[in-house]
Amino acid sequence: MPACSKNQEGIAPLFIVLLICFFFLSFILWNRNIPGLKILNDIKPTPSQSAKPVSTQTNSPSASPQKMSLKEACLSEAKSVPKPPFRYQLEDGPVGTLQPNYKKDRFSGAKNIYSCYTSYMYNRVMVEAFADMGVTYYTITKTGSKYVLPETIKTFEKRVDEALSNSFEKAGWARQTQYGETNGRVPVMLLTKTKDGKQYFMDISYPGATGVAFSYILTVMEK
Repeated sequence: MPACSKNQEGIAPLFIVLLICFFFLSFILWNRNIPGLKILNDIKPTPSQSAKPVSTQTNSPSASPQKMSLKEACLSEAKSVPKPPFRYQLEDGPVGTLQPNYKKDRFSGAKNIYSCYTSYMYNRVMVEAFADMGVTYYTITKTGSKYVLPETIKTFEKRVDEALSNSFEKAGWARQTQYGETNGRVPVMLLTKTKDGKQYFMDISYPGATGVAFSYILTVMEK
């Protein structure tokens, strides 16, 4: 009897320990399904705690702008210069052309040079073109005949010359000729400017009595 009693006394504490472990394990498993209660294994790292991936991408250097060729500079500038201040039926150009013969020594020593040509034809709208400059194209006689006085053409050209000169000067050009200068018999206007290290020349030829077209020859030069 005493031996049996000792065994029972040893089993009782062991049973209590096992029972406590059982309840503790059940409590943990039950807490997994209760919102707001988390165990250590369920804790997730916050974004600040998360390891950030290391970027291996490097910023490539920005490409430097390509230098504009003389041809590109000429064609671009020719499209932006002031146009004749009267109506015309056709603008032809700009297209590549030879350098002007007028005062050709200005091109001496040029390393690179390019010229482009644009014409403004108004022979079909001369009445309207002259009217735009405040000039009546035809003089009509008592019999109804029409003719054009030489003074009429000179007045038209003089007013166009003044208007063009003002427009080009406002655009940064400097006039190098006076009104009345000619290349042979053709009235001309020469203007210059410097831009981006290049020298620009604008030769404007007047049609005179033919009244066909005003012509622009733009030349870009590097020395």
